[in-house]
Amino acid sequence: MRPDIENIPVVKYVAVAGRNVTISCPGVNEHSLIDTLIWKTTQTVAEYVNGLPLVNNPRITLLPDNFSLHISPTSSADTAEYTCLFNDRHSPEAIADLLVQDVPDPPGRPLVVSFTSRSVDLSWAHSQDARNAPVTNFIIETRVGENGDWNQVPPIYTKSHLASYQVTDLLPFTVYSFRIIAVNELGHSVPSKESYYFVTLREGKDDLI
Repeated sequence: MRPDIENIPVVKYVAVAGRNVTISCPGVNEHSLIDTLIWKTTQTVAEYVNGLPLVNNPRITLLPDNFSLHISPTSSADTAEYTCLFNDRHSPEAIADLLVQDVPDPPGRPLVVSFTSRSVDLSWAHSQDARNAPVTNFIIETRVGENGDWNQVPPIYTKSHLASYQVTDLLPFTVYSFRIIAVNELGHSVPSKESYYFVTLREGKDDLI
């Protein structure tokens, strides 16, 4: 928060990406006499000048009855502190702190750290952007063979946000690849790029089950 407005009250708004949100202009209602008005974040979002609303973003509307800011639909990029200044005031009556949450970006491509005949240790990079809702866990999808179906093997649901996992119960001397899906309270990311193919180790005939 900027030092010059640190003592101003904050009104928090939380929205889900893809839905609509309306942010009220503090101190303004349908009976207010407004000559000029400006909505700002780090830049100007909307203005009311000479009786006309000026808005450049097609997703944003300045409501005519009370000069609220209506965003439809929202995206995580709309997350910001919004201030509404009217009639040449230099400071707002309150700050609107908008948080827009979305499903996370996909994780990085999983890397095969080590493997045996029956297991593999995977590691991957976290999502570059969790979209304002922390990643809680991951889903690991398995492909058997170079052209296998991703739905052939049941997915693995990890129990933490750690970006590594040991997959067990694999078959010896078999081609595998994996991809990762990040999960937060809003839902699932799209899958990551799949890992490079690898072949589990052979086992002696007496060890095969």
